[in-house]
Parts: sequence; structure tokens; C-alpha cells
Amino acid sequence: MRIQHVFSWLGLAVLCLTGCYPQSSVGPEGEIPRPVKVIQVHTEPANETLTLIGSIEPWQEAILYFEVSGIVARVFVEEGDVVEPGDPIAGLVLDDYELGLSRAEAELDAAEAKLALLHAGTREEDLDAARAAYSRAKIRAAYWTSELVRMTKAFRKNALSASELEQTRRESDAAEQEELLRKAQLKKAVAGPRKEDIDAAAAEAEARRQAAALAARQLKKATLRAPFRGRVERRLLDAGAYINVFPTGGAPVVHLVDRDQVDAVVSVPEALFSHFADEPQVEIISAVNTDIRAGGKIIALGQVADRASGTYQLRVRLANTDGRFTSGMVVTAEAKVESGRQAIKIPISSLRRAYGQPPHVLLVDPEASQVIVQEVQLGPIAGDRVEVSAGLSGGELLIVRGQDRVIAGDRVKYERPDPASAARSPGSVP
Repeated sequence: MRIQHVFSWLGLAVLCLTGCYPQSSVGPEGEIPRPVKVIQVHTEPANETLTLIGSIEPWQEAILYFEVSGIVARVFVEEGDVVEPGDPIAGLVLDDYELGLSRAEAELDAAEAKLALLHAGTREEDLDAARAAYSRAKIRAAYWTSELVRMTKAFRKNALSASELEQTRRESDAAEQEELLRKAQLKKAVAGPRKEDIDAAAAEAEARRQAAALAARQLKKATLRAPFRGRVERRLLDAGAYINVFPTGGAPVVHLVDRDQVDAVVSVPEALFSHFADEPQVEIISAVNTDIRAGGKIIALGQVADRASGTYQLRVRLANTDGRFTSGMVVTAEAKVESGRQAIKIPISSLRRAYGQPPHVLLVDPEASQVIVQEVQLGPIAGDRVEVSAGLSGGELLIVRGQDRVIAGDRVKYERPDPASAARSPGSVP
């Protein structure tokens, strides 16, 4: 007897769990109506939603290298650090670069001083000295000229030897040459520096200036700095490493990625090319976690199809300050395509299906306020709604909340949906 009771209870449980077709079970007179939530079924354009696959790429990333050679003195960052533009990443030993800059600056100072001296011209003191030297040379030349005349007369009278006359002649010639020299020096002092000398000194100063600027740049490049705000994904060397930029271009220091903005790169088939060409915004959704989503701006739509797939590359820029999108993440982009036909779509949660039975929904007879069962045939699923291909024609009152507490024939109470709720998407049940 106990075994029979057990099988009876099991049969009842199976009947309840499988949800066998509910039969009419009108309660006694005066039964309290059960509250339910209903929406009015209506037709709408049967737009198809196509899902395109893509992936996330950094908006900008860079593998940073030193531009000058040297020994790495220190690496200032670790993997995972966030750096701002201009923050130091790593530094070389600076001794040689500081010495080179000091020498270049000293040579520049000397060249500029020389140019300034030429521009200033001859000082008044130098002019006075040149005039005095010329006057002295002139007087000396006049003296030796008169002396030579006197000595010549004496020689003719045999009062002077030939050697003494020759000595006087040499002194006279030397005095004349000195007079000419002092005269030329005075003219040069009065005229001042030549234009050619000034131009040459100016060119020398400019060359020294460029050399000093180059030395300063070399010293600046000896400290590697972040070009943009980003996260250090990889640290590729340590202190003590020797960097030789010739001939291989040096060694990579860090891999820096900007994650504040990312690009979703999606492959678009030719049939949807015009659709995305007219769309300024696209919603991007994680293929694994649909809670990760964001609207982005289309920044580029390729004009040349990939030879292998025949698709066009769509690039969508997304804000990512919270870091929810990561590089390499697989994402989807949804495209709604108008089919030109009308369809009825209902929430998936409003469907009921008994084991071995076709799917059905619970409707409300507006005249009797009673629950009725309606079999339906289903079409494609779009998100949280499913298209009904047969069984509903529009205008019916569909139970979308409380359907698990009623069966066919039960009396219910509900708020009749207004036109606003009828126009609202049936999937948005408050």
C-alpha cells in the first residue's frame, strides 16, 4: 500500500513539473481573481539583427626605444604601471652626454664673443695707438731721409766711408717701409673689420650653436619618456644593459598601451557596407559577457575588401577609461536590417511548453477576464524576444507576468494596457 502511495505522489509531481496542457478549472462562485500583467500583442517591422564579429585593438600603442647609445642606469617603471605623458621610463648614464654639452656650450661662447668683437669695430684707444705709431714712423722716415742726403754729400767729399753710407741707406729704407706699414695699419683700424670676416665669424658662431643644441638633444634623449598616457604592458630590459643604436636600432625598453580609448575592428560583409556607411554610431558588445558593452563612433570604414574573406574593415572608437575592454577581446557589432515585412514578437519569458507538446502562451479573454491557452509557432529569436510565425494575429492580451500562477479558465484581474504600452516593445516588461 505504501508503494502505491509513493507512485501516486510521483505521478502528480511529474504532471506538475512537465506542465501538461492545463485544463479548464473554473473555481467556485465568488473566486478571487488573480493579478497578472498583460501587454497587447501588435505587429511591427520584422527587422533582422545581424551579428558581426570583431576584436579590440589599442587606440595607440608603442614599443619604446632609446635614440642614443649608452649603459642603462635605471628603469623607472614596472609592468602594470600607468604613466602620464613626459614621465621618465628609463635613463642612461649621463656623464659623457653632460660633458659633451658643456664643451659645446664653451665653444659657442667663444665663437659668439669673437663675433661680438668684430661687430664692435676698432676701439678709440686702438685708433689713437695706430695714429701715434704712424706719426712716429713718419718722423723716423723723415729723419733717415735727411740723414741719407747729408751722408751722401759727405761721401762725395771723401769724408765718409762707403760702408757708413750703405748703413745709412739701409736705415732710411727701413724707416720708409715702417712708415708705409704704420700707414696701412692706421687705415685698417679706421675702416674696421671686413664684411667677409664678420660673415665668417657669424657662420662659425651658428655652427657652434647648432652643435650645442645637438648636444642638448642628445642629453635629453638619454632619458626615455612616455609619449602618451598609457599602461606598461611589458618591461623588456633591466639596468646595466648596454644600448647600441647602430646598426640594429637599439633594444626595446617597454611596451606601452593607451587603454583610455580602444578600437573595435569588425569585418563587414559587402551586403552591409552601405548600412555602416550611413551609421555614425555602433554598439559594441563583448562576445563572452554581454554586460560589457558601449556605443562607439565609426572612425573608418575600409574601401578595399580583404582578398581572403571579401569583407571590409570597420573601425569603431570606444571610450574605455574604466578598462572594461581589453586588447584582443572578441566583440560583436549588431546591425539591424529592414526586411520589409511585419511580424509579431513576444517576450521569451511568456512562452510555456509542456513535455511532448507544442509551445503555447496564456492570453486573457477581455470579456470574461479568464485565461485561455493559445498554441503558437515560433520563428527566429532576437535578444530576449522571439518571433511568432503563427497563432497570434495582433490585438490579443498576452500574460507576461504571473503566468506561472494561473491555468486555463482562471479568472484574473489586470490593468488594460494603454496605447503607449501597446506601442512599446513587448520585450520591455516593467
